[in-house]
Amino acid sequence: GEQQAEADQQVASASNEVREETAAARYDVAVEKAEAEHKIASEKCEALAGAEQEACKERADANLEMAKDVAKRDRDAAAAPVNR
Repeated sequence: GEQQAEADQQVASASNEVREETAAARYDVAVEKAEAEHKIASEKCEALAGAEQEACKERADANLEMAKDVAKRDRDAAAAPVNR
């Protein structure tokens, strides 16, 4: 009856909350990893000179942005509520 429907709603709500928190945690880890990889890539660029160094840094920056975009898309997809 009504109590069962309310209980089901509470379970669904708690489940969505856990899914959102898990998605947010995965996002944070993905961004930290991307930033660490960016730092390493940027340091490798320092060994280069001139236009080569500039192109290297631009690639590193582009890879960081792409990784963040993917992480955000994954987070948003994973956090989407499941309707029953």
